Amino acid sequence: MHKHVHMDATPIAPVYLLHIPKTAGTSLRAALSDYYRDRLCPAAMWDDFFRDPTLRTTPYAAYCGHFGIELAAYLGCPLRVVTILRDPLARTISHFNEVRRTTTHPLHPHVIGQTLFDFVHDPTTVPMVANFQARYLTQAKAPIERLATLFEPNWNNAYSLSVAWENASTATDPDHLHRMATANLRTLDAIFTTERLETEAATLQQALGLPPALVPRRNVTQGPAIPIDPRTRARIAGLTRVDQALYDAAKAML
Repeated sequence: MHKHVHMDATPIAPVYLLHIPKTAGTSLRAALSDYYRDRLCPAAMWDDFFRDPTLRTTPYAAYCGHFGIELAAYLGCPLRVVTILRDPLARTISHFNEVRRTTTHPLHPHVIGQTLFDFVHDPTTVPMVANFQARYLTQAKAPIERLATLFEPNWNNAYSLSVAWENASTATDPDHLHRMATANLRTLDAIFTTERLETEAATLQQALGLPPALVPRRNVTQGPAIPIDPRTRARIAGLTRVDQALYDAAKAML
């Protein structure tokens, strides 16, 4: 699903897939990598830029990663920004499954023994649920450079900076979050939803500067669906009201 694609206005601006976790971005990063090759910035998380500062100053034709709405300001250059939103309930369940099966995730040891009910109530994991998509579309109160100073020089493979950056926005007032995320959503070059990617594939490929081709789905949860009890469903709905409003707004932009 797309909002609008005004690629002609900025033909030389790099494209940026603002990858909100568990919205099908992994599949699209693979497609971007296949097409752009070394013209795709290898950074996928904030930590990558600080481990290798040359990634910030090297000109790339495309970016894809978990950088939220702030990447253009960080790089100091205009970007053609594309993002994908997902039904909040489906995205939360997918995120839970992802952390449970990914041994390299910082919270894997914590989540591996949890139920979905635990996941959406535990203060340690609630930041991966609470209006998660809206927070990716909202500017952080502290610049990423300031947050990064807390971690230098102890960069590791746990992506501590990226986790801290995600968590820092958890307590944002929902009304303020809604206003900011909605305003920023309207500035993007193209918006899609995970559930309609197949029917919108050609427009999505155009928005990302990709040639028409089948984009195979990757990093998809396998196995039977987890049953959801009413209390867990209600908890997720309560934690993702702003996300639901944004998702509904994206669908209405057709």
